[in-house]
Amino acid sequence: MKSTVLLTRSLTTVLGAISALKTHADFSDDFSSQSLANYTVYNPLAAFGTPASFVFPGAGLQINVPQSALPTQLGPGRAGAFVNGQSYGNVAVSYDILNSGTGKQYAGAFVEIGTLGIGQVSGYTVGYDYSANEFLIAKVVGEVTQGPISQTAASGVLALTPGDVLHVDYSDINGQQFATLTDKTTGKVLSSVSGSDATFTQGSVGLGVAIQSTQAGLTATTTFGNFSVTTLTVPEPSTWALAVIGLGALVWSARQRRA
Repeated sequence: MKSTVLLTRSLTTVLGAISALKTHADFSDDFSSQSLANYTVYNPLAAFGTPASFVFPGAGLQINVPQSALPTQLGPGRAGAFVNGQSYGNVAVSYDILNSGTGKQYAGAFVEIGTLGIGQVSGYTVGYDYSANEFLIAKVVGEVTQGPISQTAASGVLALTPGDVLHVDYSDINGQQFATLTDKTTGKVLSSVSGSDATFTQGSVGLGVAIQSTQAGLTATTTFGNFSVTTLTVPEPSTWALAVIGLGALVWSARQRRA
């Protein structure tokens, strides 16, 4: 119980420090316009006969991805939508997962992406891997995940129910990355992750879905909502110290729980 209270207090400290760095969202979209006019659509396998579809079921953006016609040569099915004409460095991103499937798929945000193209997408991603039941921040190089830069702190392997409404908050401040996964219905924090990596410092931000296997016949689908991107001001030393102290306490308390 004591470690749980410390975890909650530490999480509150970190989120409060990050919130203090925000001014206003540079970009936000609840998808009620049912338009992708403000996005660059990444649909790399459309030219090879297996296009993804982007639809708007109510107030949300649903990305539906079929398996690639040539998964071993071109990679599994994947697609995304990236904010037009914007490059972000120190950034906060938030979004909802309104409904998602199960199985071998990944859904999340992609940040600090330099180039959109087959075998060229590099940067970071924060989201949920349904094949491993894991919430994570990962580095991506040439469309290949290099593995997580983060460890799940608030809980171990998660087992989500299809239809759960989830909310993700993420921030990258000078390579210090932090994210939380919250059950939007109950407000309960399901997982928090953190890590340090400054390989990529600037780039585009978007939402995407990917199949996690080259197995034939697989599909992936996720509906996103309430997407926002905010440039973070460079923190004063005292504010940054508060965030680091809180983040350290968060990781320590989570380790104590596991021990």
